Amino acid sequence: MEVAFVNNTSESFTPTQSGAIATHIWECCRAASERNDKPVVFSRKAPVPAYEGIRSVLVEPPSNPRFLLFERLLRLERRLTGWRHLGQRALSKRLARAIRDSKMESGILILHNDPEMAVLLRGRFPDAFIVHHFHNLLECKQRFRWRLARSVNAITAVSDFTGRWVEKYYRCGSV
Repeated sequence: MEVAFVNNTSESFTPTQSGAIATHIWECCRAASERNDKPVVFSRKAPVPAYEGIRSVLVEPPSNPRFLLFERLLRLERRLTGWRHLGQRALSKRLARAIRDSKMESGILILHNDPEMAVLLRGRFPDAFIVHHFHNLLECKQRFRWRLARSVNAITAVSDFTGRWVEKYYRCGSV
């Protein structure tokens, strides 16, 4: 069974413009390749080249609205639906389409700091094994907060402190 890392929707997968989550994913992929495993990374496309030597599917992020009225409508939609960032839902849908196009919809999907994406993917891929990895204390809107534990097969965290916080905040069992 193939493993896919789904990058945080606000991060790209480059050695020069990405943050700690992309570096973590790159290190996991590098370690996997030493065992002859070939995970795939799904991430937002960036204007600079992605990490080399890693199978990756890069998705074009939605463009920013050009008119103030459209931006206000998107902000209202975000507030009503509970998504954390402007354009996060649209990018999540594009990433889900890329996962389906890559025939990974029943594989192992490892997400990073993106509970909203975990809920969306569970709705689209009921047979996937979804792991959500928390890198820090990450809040989300109540709509997603209560659904996260039912949407994933496992929740992991970078530390015991983060894991205990996640247990309490998301009302889920041991991490």
